[in-house]
Amino acid sequence: MTKEKRMGLNVLPKSRIIKTGSTKLNKIEPNNECKSLVVYGSNLGSNIGFRLTPIVLNTLYLTPFMFNVLIGNLLGDANIRIPGKKGNPQIQFNQGFIHLEYILHLFHILSPIVTHLPSLVQRRDLTFYLMLYIRCLASLFPLYHLFIIDGVKRIPCNIAQFLTPVSLAFWAMDDGSRTVFILILIVIHIQSN
Repeated sequence: MTKEKRMGLNVLPKSRIIKTGSTKLNKIEPNNECKSLVVYGSNLGSNIGFRLTPIVLNTLYLTPFMFNVLIGNLLGDANIRIPGKKGNPQIQFNQGFIHLEYILHLFHILSPIVTHLPSLVQRRDLTFYLMLYIRCLASLFPLYHLFIIDGVKRIPCNIAQFLTPVSLAFWAMDDGSRTVFILILIVIHIQSN
């Protein structure tokens, strides 16, 4: 596609990450009418902005609540991988900008183990999405081995034993389609029998 044609269609040559504090964005007004419930003890405190040593990174762990949240996200759109040939797994999560509240909620829950604030990325077609990364942690290996088989993300055969109300809720919030809700109802029915 030529530069003139891209300019005529308002298409960028490539996606770009918009830096935090950009003056080109409209400010988001605070929502003071929030009615969300927060589970006590679900947040351990943020590690955002701190460079952690490998020893400290190996001592970071997933609470059962965070583990269930990540199971639900990995059933949805999240991706788990090992950057480079060796090292610890990392989870990447992308959502459209329209789901800003959801990704901020995830950020709040997972703030002890995320690398930075959610990044705003502008696609070539001038639409936006948000990107959130989990740190490379040894405690993510059980999830990596559960979902990655022969280098490909798959739903494991024994997934039913890992499904909890929390993981089902985050899977539904992540995908939100009618098919997912039907699958969740089937899983709940099977687990109750």
